[in-house]
Amino acid sequence: MRGADYLAPAWNPDAYRRERTLEIMTIGTEEGAHWTNLWLVVVDE
Repeated sequence: MRGADYLAPAWNPDAYRRERTLEIMTIGTEEGAHWTNLWLVVVDE
């Protein structure tokens, strides 16, 4: 699936309320798959 063919769901911050990290994967045309950890921080409640 190409990025232009994918429609992301609506943003729902409550879905991540109990999470501390989020793992995402990016795919480069030459590099292939790469996993990255994102640390989630509450800025304002």
